[in-house]
Amino acid sequence: MITNAIEIRQWNKERIRDAVQKHETCTKADISHETELSMATCSTALNEMLESNEILKVDQIGAGIGRPSDLFAYNRDYLHVLCICIYNKDDSNTIELAVADALGQSIRTKSFSCDNLSSASIEALVSEYIAEDPLIRTVGIGIPGVVVDGVIEFCDIKPLEKVNFVQLLGEQFHVDVIVKNDMNIITYYLYRLQQPRGDFAAIYYPDVGSAGYVGSGFIVGGHALHGASMLAGEISHVAEAFGTPLDEQRRILGDRAAFRKFAAQMLATVCCTINPSDVVIMGNHITEEDVSAIKTHCASFISERHLPDIQFSNEIYENYVNGLIRQTLDSILFPFIV
Repeated sequence: MITNAIEIRQWNKERIRDAVQKHETCTKADISHETELSMATCSTALNEMLESNEILKVDQIGAGIGRPSDLFAYNRDYLHVLCICIYNKDDSNTIELAVADALGQSIRTKSFSCDNLSSASIEALVSEYIAEDPLIRTVGIGIPGVVVDGVIEFCDIKPLEKVNFVQLLGEQFHVDVIVKNDMNIITYYLYRLQQPRGDFAAIYYPDVGSAGYVGSGFIVGGHALHGASMLAGEISHVAEAFGTPLDEQRRILGDRAAFRKFAAQMLATVCCTINPSDVVIMGNHITEEDVSAIKTHCASFISERHLPDIQFSNEIYENYVNGLIRQTLDSILFPFIV
């Protein structure tokens, strides 16, 4: 909630920032029209953003027909973000790394295995990239686990548990740091991409032989649903509670008929909990045939009118990286709007 004049000014800047980012170039009148802010308010904010080099004056239009209008553009190199997506694949710890500009375009990407992954190895990575790119202002880290107040409480990669990267990296490198659960990152990205009619959920089923378990992420009322202790979405525990232990959940992934039934049970759990209008299911090489079978299973215990629109995506790691880039940028550029 915006409570004072300073926050109002910041919120106005975010609206202007959003408007300018949407266009290659625009005039002050364009910005005022799109944001519904007065020309005077736009002038004040634009002057501050020009001074900080966030917005650039690139041209003028209307020369010779009265007073020309300045054309503005967003400076994609106003800042950069470093994003580190961590996951376990084929029993190997893997990092998908990206440096992106202020418009979310990747400048540099790298993917590599890191079997001895630890807080020290993450520190070394951040140190290397910040030394090479002084425009990096924010570091985003995605992990397969539960994060509470910046501390990794639980993680599939055990050496990262109990680490507070927000404090550790923030104090050492003087940058903003966010640490997020991988499914929440992916859900955030897909929600923005899909623009669903109502509440939204994403459900991930790991591939056969990979680490991790079924998990989900929720957007309710336009905001991520984390729960009182950040446990929301850890639906593998629901399956455990109803008689399917974790080792059995892994076995089910390799039996297509059993997997489809299990996927339908997890989908039904989500549908009866938050009743989303749209769901994206991912992982275990899901196909159109799988989606059809999952819908049929669900329809045996949920009325069809209560079933959400179901899409599927196998671009899990692309969604992960793009989601972390977007969430990291939004944390610093749009803390009020988002």
